Amino acid sequence: MSKRTETIEKAELQARIDSGEIKDVETLVALILSKGWTMKRVSKLSPDGRHQIGVRIYKGNVFRVKLDFDPSRANVPRGTSDFAQKPQHVLTHRPTRTRIGFLPGEEALRENSNRPFWIYGLVATNGYRYACYVGQTVRLLRRLHEHAARSRNGRSSSALFEWADRHDADVEVIVLDLHLGKRGDPIAGRTALELEGKWLWLAQTANIETPLSENWGWRLPKPSSDCVEEWPSEEIKRSALPINVVLENRPHVVEFSLGSIKAHII
Repeated sequence: MSKRTETIEKAELQARIDSGEIKDVETLVALILSKGWTMKRVSKLSPDGRHQIGVRIYKGNVFRVKLDFDPSRANVPRGTSDFAQKPQHVLTHRPTRTRIGFLPGEEALRENSNRPFWIYGLVATNGYRYACYVGQTVRLLRRLHEHAARSRNGRSSSALFEWADRHDADVEVIVLDLHLGKRGDPIAGRTALELEGKWLWLAQTANIETPLSENWGWRLPKPSSDCVEEWPSEEIKRSALPINVVLENRPHVVEFSLGSIKAHII
């Protein structure tokens, strides 16, 4: 959630309170629950003597709104205050194995002590500007849920999502590469890092923006000087799927993978 969006939501909520549309705490709580927000009691009065509550848009900052009624006297439903209530459509910070599971084609590669390293890209465009984030993981679906929940605010892919908010762009996901290693093999992890670094370098050499990559990509090795590969813009455009579609529909991994690795995915 961008800072601009939070500011707009705060202004609209305060206007509805000031106009009398929201005139009691029950109406306020119903609205907060319907939006998947949370609320926190504030004991101090505002400088002009009005009651206050804190409102938090999930994973965002807390903002205060002023009230003409006392929220402490109402029978507030349990779980709507002190940030205990989390919207059901948004995952918690650390998803569990049983809740997340695997995408079709993902779990089969983990058999026989195999450890698949997925190198993926999150891409966004408004038609004339392009940006991406490159990452790697051994649990693809779980990692995509973490990205969508923005569980590492200020780090990782958060800058890309903020870029997409500013440019009114959708974030899409594409599987760029796959390395099959064995559990406990340190070389496999090193190979995955090299692939991740190669794809970040390909994106940057194609003049694609990589927001705050100086924070998340600085440790990645660059490919050798004789690397002749190029960022496959057209194939990514054809194959990438919106991240929300992947999370909601759980398609087979091959449906949003580059053609060069589809043969390796069952």
